Amino acid sequence: MGHENKPTSADFAAALATCESEQVHLAGCIQPIGYLLAFDQNTGLIRYASENLSELLPHIKGGFFGKKLRDIFGPQVWHGVTNSLSMLGAQSKRDLVGVFDIAGTRYAFNALPSQTDVIVEIEREEGESGLSANFTSNLAVMMDHIQNAKSETALFQQAVELLRHMTQYDRVMAYKFDSDFNGEVLAEARRSRLEPFLGLRFPSWDIPKQVREIMKVAPIRFIADVDQEIVLIKAASDDLPPLDITYAQLRGVSPVHLEYLRNMGTQATMTLSIVIEDRLWGIISFHHYSPKIPDVDHRTILRTFQPIIATRTVTLLQEAQLAFGRELEQVKADLENAIDLGNSLDESLTRFAPHILTAFDADGTVLMSPDFTSSYGDVPNEVAQRHLLEIAYAARGKMRTYDNLGETFPALKADLNGLAGCLITPFLDDRAILVFRRPTTKQISWAGEPQKGIDLVGDKAILHPRNSFALYLQTVEDRSAPWTVRDMRIAEQLWGLLATADRHSLMNAMNRKQALMIDELNHRVRNILSLVRSVSRQARFHYGSLESYSSALEARIQALAAAHDIGSGAAVSAVPISRLLQVEAAPYLSDDFKNNVRITGADLEISAEAAPLFALVVHELLTNSAKYGALTFAKGVVEINLEPVDSGLDITWKESGGPPVQLPTNQGFGTTLIKQAVPYELGGESELDFRPEGVFARLFLPNRILKPLGTKLPSVSDPDPTRLPQAKLDRVTAPISQKQILIVEDNFMIAIDMKSVLRNLGFANIEIAADVKQAKSMMEWDTPDAVLLDIYLGPEVTSLPFAQELQESDIPFAFVTGYGDQVNLPASLAQREVFSKPVSTWELRRAVMGLLAPAED
Repeated sequence: MGHENKPTSADFAAALATCESEQVHLAGCIQPIGYLLAFDQNTGLIRYASENLSELLPHIKGGFFGKKLRDIFGPQVWHGVTNSLSMLGAQSKRDLVGVFDIAGTRYAFNALPSQTDVIVEIEREEGESGLSANFTSNLAVMMDHIQNAKSETALFQQAVELLRHMTQYDRVMAYKFDSDFNGEVLAEARRSRLEPFLGLRFPSWDIPKQVREIMKVAPIRFIADVDQEIVLIKAASDDLPPLDITYAQLRGVSPVHLEYLRNMGTQATMTLSIVIEDRLWGIISFHHYSPKIPDVDHRTILRTFQPIIATRTVTLLQEAQLAFGRELEQVKADLENAIDLGNSLDESLTRFAPHILTAFDADGTVLMSPDFTSSYGDVPNEVAQRHLLEIAYAARGKMRTYDNLGETFPALKADLNGLAGCLITPFLDDRAILVFRRPTTKQISWAGEPQKGIDLVGDKAILHPRNSFALYLQTVEDRSAPWTVRDMRIAEQLWGLLATADRHSLMNAMNRKQALMIDELNHRVRNILSLVRSVSRQARFHYGSLESYSSALEARIQALAAAHDIGSGAAVSAVPISRLLQVEAAPYLSDDFKNNVRITGADLEISAEAAPLFALVVHELLTNSAKYGALTFAKGVVEINLEPVDSGLDITWKESGGPPVQLPTNQGFGTTLIKQAVPYELGGESELDFRPEGVFARLFLPNRILKPLGTKLPSVSDPDPTRLPQAKLDRVTAPISQKQILIVEDNFMIAIDMKSVLRNLGFANIEIAADVKQAKSMMEWDTPDAVLLDIYLGPEVTSLPFAQELQESDIPFAFVTGYGDQVNLPASLAQREVFSKPVSTWELRRAVMGLLAPAED
């Protein structure tokens, strides 16, 4: 005895596993509306027969086992069956042998394979011929209607209307399956008094996995009456295995499924499978509320109709993909126009961010790196942003998606500002863009509560179907709209654009700095004589002998050289600001007047990127003071105070004790540099006030270019992360310039970038192909020594079959993808390395050198 029990997740998983283990293809019975037998292909002897076969052939004495089909039905049937055997193959698993007369009644014979046996199904033919006179006209009308359908919904609405009119079932529905095989009623035609099912969803376990597999290969299945008595299939001997009746339309039905149909109020059903690219895309389901046997004619029409509607569905899907491709190009064009290549990304975010929010239907975005954060729209607090940035770094270039951040990261819930969805797209090793969505409240319409009861029979959990199929609304909250393949494709385009824009921005910044350095060099040449004269005069006043004068002068010039190194060199560590000030000030201070420049406050370090420019600004302030201000007098003082604030560092410069200050009539290069360099290049603020008692200046440096005292950037002496083990390098046969490298990548900019990197690494023979066809054409001329293979080469197109061919040909290859760990490789390719875009220089070098290195013995 079983008893109903409220299922736990473990109970449900066990019951579902039990349900999916049922061998429905070995049902061992048929429906009583026909007859079945099976004979061995090699001997022709009958080995299986339904118990009711003797009712059809009462004149056969001694049973059917051990006899041949010819002996029972005669040469005409035997000839038809043997002809049908030649028609069975990969594309056809069932063939209509013909309609034959038995004792004055016409019966339709069908042949179908079953491992080493051939099954013959026999059904009574109600029509006057094997095919009705309306067969051609019915099929022509149906084809004309579906070819004119312009959308998926219109196509299947036309289909169900036509099929219900032809078959006269009470209800005909078209289901579409999602990625988890939950079904949704896409179209419906029904008797007016019936409750509509249109738009309702059915959970995946309504059709177990093994049944879906059968539906892929056996397109038509019907049940004539849920209350009919089954007919057993008998075997010639007990040692014969159960007969596989996968392709039999008379196949017996699971008791659980019969209970399901009774609970739905359905008495008879028929299903037509829609298979696209070897996947069960959906089904057309026929329901009748009294017993009904579908005409053999109609089933024949449906077998012809099934590939036609599948082909039209594929055409509509391809048209949708083309439209998406055009949409993607437009999104890319909009983003390209919005991204300002002349400025840094964080400065131009407000210009291109609205296009990102539109493209992703999002609410906010954040551009992040270790040094800066720029945001637009609704975004989480800084705590949550930094946590998500750490995830981006750990992902090593792989995209990450979340539709319920609060559930995934409970500790961050208070910092999410009500946001639920996040798409993380790293586009460089240390940069990422995050896109956020607010939660949506969504109601899902189910046909009954999507939960099955469980019977415990002994220690086994058995599912039984739900009792009600009335509308059940499930409310889903705290989740954003899911991130789709469309979103991922847009993100892949976005990271390419941002990476390119970042490189342009870096180049522009370098060019500006180079021009600034050249101007500064010319300016310093003009100032150097004045500066040396000032140093010389100070030394002359306080050192009487030529030797002491020479030593003092040499020390001052050496300090000036050290300051020049900081101002123009490529710093590789963070620079303490007080030290930079001391080095710059040193040439202007003698031993007796070393307190003329006083530095007070809390010291911080300025990043290596910002240090040279800041040093130039300080140098100009000191030079102007030495030429015109406080440092021209022995009692003149320059007070520099460093005061950290929440958003950065305030630096005040106050001169006193010098000559009265005159407001300059012309603004030279030095003044321009002091006023504009800090705001323009460093993102800070700069004030310069020529007060009569002494020059006053205020410089503000933002946190993004500052570091706590003692924090150092990686030194050039640190180990090189790109270095490969020498043992592996030794196994690469030199020279690498002669190695043939093939890059298969559909994004031209990414392909060209990878080719450029490989050239810089020493490779000379590099070919790029946009698709597999181009790649194979190139390989007809030269077999590559290594292949870098993008997994996705366009919408719904993968390179996996080509990868299998490379593997079988022993050609080394590695995968490159923008989908990260969301890519599921087949078992045969699971051991292949997968590199996530964007691929850094050292990863690319490691990938190719690893492919070229022979395996160790």
